[in-house]
Amino acid sequence: MSRVPLADLISVGFGGVGRDATAVLAVALTMGTMNVYLGGAAKLAAALATEGVLPRWLAAGAPRSVPIRPLVVLAVAGAPLLLGLVAGLGSAEALVRATSALFIAVYVLAIASAIRILAGRARAAAVAALALVATLAVFSGPSLAVPALVAALPLLARRARAVRVGARRPVSDPST
Repeated sequence: MSRVPLADLISVGFGGVGRDATAVLAVALTMGTMNVYLGGAAKLAAALATEGVLPRWLAAGAPRSVPIRPLVVLAVAGAPLLLGLVAGLGSAEALVRATSALFIAVYVLAIASAIRILAGRARAAAVAALALVATLAVFSGPSLAVPALVAALPLLARRARAVRVGARRPVSDPST
């Protein structure tokens, strides 16, 4: 038995051609999905930069269909991760678990937000959904440290920025 059960199943019915077709389709579907995710992340980064949440230089060229600067930042940030995988410093399994934990954290936050803004039956449905997704999150185990770290980084950056801006403000003379 291989580590690709779907390909094994397809090969039982269609032989080696089925296995090869499954591999090609898996790559095509993965590449298409990643293309959409990366383009969306670049657009989100440019929009946040336009609003001043991220550094403004990321917003330059934002009217393009997919802004280049955020794509470059994503590539620079992702390259060490991929190089680490190639070097054996991590595993694809750990990366998938971390990514899944990040998705689950986003779902938990989105549903918690829905609970705050909805009323009546919609709120009850959101509460039930939050309970189910939180139960699912438990199965992520130690991988939940990844979304916690990702959430902590911008909070620490915001705090450091506030301290830095506060240090630049002139001290007013109370006697005047």
